[in-house]
Amino acid sequence: MSGGELVLTSAGAVWGTLPGWLTLVSLLAVAVILVRGGAGTAVEGLQATNRELQRQIHELQSKVADLTNENAELRGRTDVAVVVAPVIEAVRAHEVSAAKRSDRTLTVLDLIAQRLGKDAEHDRQAGL
Repeated sequence: MSGGELVLTSAGAVWGTLPGWLTLVSLLAVAVILVRGGAGTAVEGLQATNRELQRQIHELQSKVADLTNENAELRGRTDVAVVVAPVIEAVRAHEVSAAKRSDRTLTVLDLIAQRLGKDAEHDRQAGL
């Protein structure tokens, strides 16, 4: 026996070395632990982590939706075209009304001028 090996023999048969037996016993111990649910702890840990990640995903999706709504609202507030459009429409309507008033005023002034023109000519003819 050299190198620290222990050989178990019985009736001339070789049963193996001590490190071989220790390896076999440790493998059997690991197998028993796994069969009895030792791996369940790892699975439970992964399930808990998965639940936490799902919660965080839902929370982040909620935040993204809130930020998207807020962004749309702020864009609406700062969009100049949306704000200026009613003012432009009011100015256009005012200009149309002013043009109508001006036309009516010119019609009245024309009638006055025609009337005054006739009276002035009538006065000339009458010698006044």
